[in-house]
Amino acid sequence: MTDVAAAVHTGDFVVEAKDVFDTAKRLSNLVLVDGELREALSEESFGVINPADLSVIGEAPRCHEADVNAAVEVAQRAFETWRDIPARDRGRFMERAADRLEARSGLIERLVALDTGNALRTQARPETVAAIDMLRFFAGVAGELKGQTIPSSSNTLQFTTRDPLGVVGA
Repeated sequence: MTDVAAAVHTGDFVVEAKDVFDTAKRLSNLVLVDGELREALSEESFGVINPADLSVIGEAPRCHEADVNAAVEVAQRAFETWRDIPARDRGRFMERAADRLEARSGLIERLVALDTGNALRTQARPETVAAIDMLRFFAGVAGELKGQTIPSSSNTLQFTTRDPLGVVGA
């Protein structure tokens, strides 16, 4: 099956190879900010190369300080609400995110393989499964994070809590 439009079998379902290439093109020069895909503020970009045949499968924005600052600003605004959401509710949100990722896993696996040249069965698929598993794990422990009660020599109660501190860029 070398034709781009050929069906690619990925587990229990079929993803059209054309869909993978179309998705790569559709995502070109976009960044995810505030829950939506939008054009980067920077006008610079670079080609995303398929290492299998050195073809350009899309374009990625070369984000600069303005792009980072815009993303951090939105994240900081979102944090003001997010930090007040109970941990178990945040866990349920992460569980839904894992469900959405899992529903699109076939396409994501193919995109990873196309972008990195990684083998689908031994690398791209396990990486996607690992991401889903991590989301589910942290969703499950979200409500289990507890502070500590620390023995004191006085008649006071000392304890720690785990509270969100703010936006982290990595």
